[in-house]
Amino acid sequence: MSDNTAGIIAPGAAGALLKIISAPLLYVVSTVASLITACLVSTIKATDPPATSQKRERFWSSMTAGLRYVGTKVVLRTFIITAGTVNLGAGLINAIYPVFILRDLGLTASQMGLAVSIGAVGGIAGSLIGLRLMNLWGEIRTIVVAVCCLAIAFVLAPLTPIIPLPAFAVVCIVEFLIGFIIVTYGISTSGIVARVTPNSMLGRVTSAQRFVIYGSVPLGALAGGALATWIGNGNALFFAVACILLGVVSLFLSPLRSHRTLPAEWEVF
Repeated sequence: MSDNTAGIIAPGAAGALLKIISAPLLYVVSTVASLITACLVSTIKATDPPATSQKRERFWSSMTAGLRYVGTKVVLRTFIITAGTVNLGAGLINAIYPVFILRDLGLTASQMGLAVSIGAVGGIAGSLIGLRLMNLWGEIRTIVVAVCCLAIAFVLAPLTPIIPLPAFAVVCIVEFLIGFIIVTYGISTSGIVARVTPNSMLGRVTSAQRFVIYGSVPLGALAGGALATWIGNGNALFFAVACILLGVVSLFLSPLRSHRTLPAEWEVF
């Protein structure tokens, strides 16, 4: 909720500031905000005792060990493939969608900022309702539904010109749905990795997952920029949808699709 509350304020403020200052100066404002954050973080006092010294494992050996372990566990393997393909699509849409909104749809910077703020409202709605949905459907079923709905929300973006609604309204709907679905998905996946991974492997598995999942975002952004240059922004957005659909396929091809909640026999405790 705190993340999305900030997400409501910041894009709208950026759109308003663009009316009175030039775009490059917004980075100065962002830098000042980051410096304030650094000052606030510096006031946090550590209370935990320092960890006992031990020999550190090399990064790449730790990473490969984590990836090997992920490959042996169906839950971890499915999650990393699904999240990796979804984030690849997210990288694509993050690189293309703003240009598509401003150039192809003709929205103003202020309208785009407002739409992104509405997306943050969707995130807050997801934080309020997501837990209830998970309790109602079960965490596995909620994850499957969320990824399927994310594909639907994404496909609305390139279809905006042919939807019989004002472009601004469609963009707001897309942003709201994406914000709601992503937060709901995050709530449902929270803790599952820890439940199926022994403590001795948790650090390695987490680093491997983050390497693949977050590493796919910049790859998607690079691919999105290249595709948009070659085939246009609207057509390139359909590739983002295709990436999300790969995530859907990976879920439906896995044993998880037949479960409502995480089976007890898959947990390590």
